[in-house]
Order: sequence, then structure tokens, then C-alpha cells
Amino acid sequence: MEILENKEEVIKKFGKFYKKGTILFREGEEGDKMFIIHQGKVKVFRTIKGVERILAVLEKGDFFGEMAIFTKRPRSASIEVIEDSILIELTERQLLDFIREEPAIALKMLSIMAKRLENSNKLVENLILKDERTQSLNALIQISEEMERLGKSGDWFRFDPNSFIARAGVSLETAKKVLSAIKKMGFIDVKGKNVKIVNPAKLKEFINFLLWSRATTQ
Repeated sequence: MEILENKEEVIKKFGKFYKKGTILFREGEEGDKMFIIHQGKVKVFRTIKGVERILAVLEKGDFFGEMAIFTKRPRSASIEVIEDSILIELTERQLLDFIREEPAIALKMLSIMAKRLENSNKLVENLILKDERTQSLNALIQISEEMERLGKSGDWFRFDPNSFIARAGVSLETAKKVLSAIKKMGFIDVKGKNVKIVNPAKLKEFINFLLWSRATTQ
């Protein structure tokens, strides 16, 4: 959320350094703070039947933890720092003070939260799909949409196999086969451990075709 995380005085007063591997909080815990990423990355995950499922990877400008202070309910997911980070920590009162000063903050938050709800619905759909090929492709689409939101659409990104299979809910073997196949189709380009989604729109069309094909053959 650039409105706050680019303000030097805010960073000095509320910023805090966290090392890679730090668990900020776990699903089910009580919370009274939200966080804005000034530098670094965190992953949002849940543990379902003993298996870790990555819901999102958040970067500079993203915020998280706001639902606990808005709803007064326990944390709905766990957060781990996956890259040394500087995070801005705000209580409910501090956030409301900022919103009174700059109402645009509230509008920005609502816009991002609405997008997250849409992505959450897609993730639920992905986890209940039986076709592992479609699960893998949907996971790629989620990555593509996250990069687009960060203004990095079409850029190269470092591919982490473990994070990908946790996100997609498939085996490593299946993920490798699918990625190899869609590379041949021209949807992605691969250089070493880096991947680029060449044509996100065409990839979405292909996924819709797979879903339609499966629905009409069941």
C-alpha cells in the first residue's frame, strides 16, 4: 500500500525488521495488528490435513493481517517471512488515524481486499478440481495475476517447485510434466530456474477449454 509504505516518517516510527524464516503468526491465533510490507516477501499459508497449502506470496506494498483487527476474529491463515523484510506494523487505532488523515487509504484497501476475495474463490475451485493438469495451470494463472497486480506482467520470475506444488496441490512429477507440455505449447518460457508466462490471456482460454471439456465428458 504505497500511500503509507513510502512515507519515511511512517517507516521510522512503525517499521520493524524480520529475518527470513520468522513466523509472524499462525492460523487460529488472536491478533491486534496489521502489517504493510516495505521491503521483502512473506508467504500466506494454511495447513490442511497435515499438508501446507500456500495461498499467496506477498511483496513490497502489499498488506496483510487486517481482517483480525476489523473482525476481532482469530487469524485465518499463517504468515512466514521468506525473505529478510521490513514491515510496518499498525494497530486498529493507528490505522484509523491514518484513514482519517487520508481517506484514499480506505478506498485502496477495499479495492485490494475485493481482489483477494476473488482470488480466494479461485483457490478453493483449484483445490477441489480432480484434474491435476488444470490445477497446475490454475496455479500459473494465479501467479500471473499476482505479477500483473504488482506491475510485473510478462516479467521473468524465479520458479520455486516446492511453493508451486503446495499452491497447486499436485505432485512434483505432475507439475514437471505439465510445465514441460505448456512450454512446448508456447504458454511459458523457461531459462534455468526462471519462468515467464508468455501469454496469460491464451493460457486462461486453454484452462477454460479444459474445464469445458471435462464438464461435457462427465
